[in-house]
Amino acid sequence: KMLGNREIFVSISFNPNEASSQIAQGILRNNTNTFTFQKGSIANTHFLAIPKYSKNIKQSLIVINELISPKYQSLKMDNKIWGDPTVLDISKLTFEDQNLFRTENSINNLEDGYAKITEPHQSWTDAIEKNWIESFN
Repeated sequence: KMLGNREIFVSISFNPNEASSQIAQGILRNNTNTFTFQKGSIANTHFLAIPKYSKNIKQSLIVINELISPKYQSLKMDNKIWGDPTVLDISKLTFEDQNLFRTENSINNLEDGYAKITEPHQSWTDAIEKNWIESFN
């Protein structure tokens, strides 16, 4: 919101397509640019989980399988909906399923156009937060 209101001029996101998505949704101006670092930018994957003691494990698996299907992953990648990169390897999909990802709303996606660095392991979280607080408080 602050970027759209020109209160700030730089914003950071784990989603390399965030600006494209926000432009498609009319939130950011058309002249907004995205950049990534040449040596790589941190990228992460959204995980879906089922609590160990869930009473609906079978139903949860049905929902998760639907959410990771080509149909819903292509909708997730659509800039007018979310613009977030897919977790699927598109090259391994059938030609028909690959076509789901070839829409005018995903043309600006940078999914394969930047170097990805996996986010640090969760075991680093406490050390990173401690150092951040010490450095910036």
